[in-house]
Amino acid sequence: MTEMASIMKKKLFLAEPLGFCGGVRHAVRTFEKMRDEYPDEPIYVLHELVHNSVVTQSMREKGAIFVDDVEAIPVGAVALFGAHGVTTATEEAAKKRNLRLSNAVCTLVVQLQEKAAAFNPETPLVFFGDKKHPEVQSILDHAAAHDIHVISSIDDVDSLPPLKSAVFLSQTTRNAEIVDDIAKRLAERIPQFDNQAHVCPTVQKHQEAVRHLAQTCDAMLIIGSPHSANGRYLAELAGISTGHARLVENAQQLKPEYFDDIKTLGLGTATSTPDSVIKDVIDWLHAHGFEKAQ
Repeated sequence: MTEMASIMKKKLFLAEPLGFCGGVRHAVRTFEKMRDEYPDEPIYVLHELVHNSVVTQSMREKGAIFVDDVEAIPVGAVALFGAHGVTTATEEAAKKRNLRLSNAVCTLVVQLQEKAAAFNPETPLVFFGDKKHPEVQSILDHAAAHDIHVISSIDDVDSLPPLKSAVFLSQTTRNAEIVDDIAKRLAERIPQFDNQAHVCPTVQKHQEAVRHLAQTCDAMLIIGSPHSANGRYLAELAGISTGHARLVENAQQLKPEYFDDIKTLGLGTATSTPDSVIKDVIDWLHAHGFEKAQ
């Protein structure tokens, strides 16, 4: 009886919002519409549509074929570009192959591409992000600046050469607080500094919700793929406050021993985590003694 009473005291706090951002939802819907339009043909998808293995596997089961190069797509085939955007060279190659193409690029990424292209070419561009990430590659490819500096941390600011002016942009899924800190450091170093960095509003809401829960919970659980940038940053953010944060992709990765001595658990998700996966994780937690806090 004592053990049961202890189990029932475990509380689960859900971050708000959970699940898809608008860009991911648009990308998934675009694929579903293409599936309806071309029911008997494979749909070739460049890279991943979104950074989530569950979504990717579901698409494979529905006839998606994932490729790493547009040249791997047969001439005239049905094709889809994902939410992160592509380079102009990729766009031109797709035209030459006469692909029946849909582009599910996030509208925020498009805005950053257009913004980067419109800046004065003589003004250096400082970009905070992962240079290997498709979104970063697509935005930088559109940039007009002759002088581009990609940084991956606030410490990299001190390694920049002397700059009299600069425009600042960032990857849309980065930690908003770190983006602000970098902007402040850059403003101290660069006399004519123009901060145009913009984190996705939904990503920022996920971060704020996780940060709030992490201040009051014993531990945090983040649902997202390990190759999802915003999922990793959420886990890092949660770990700063709780010292006990875990990133899992699905309920199958959960183990009871993860939650020994935890009475209050906060749950957050990456913006590419499907509702079905969130439900499975919550159901697992309920079955192992966590009740949703009112």
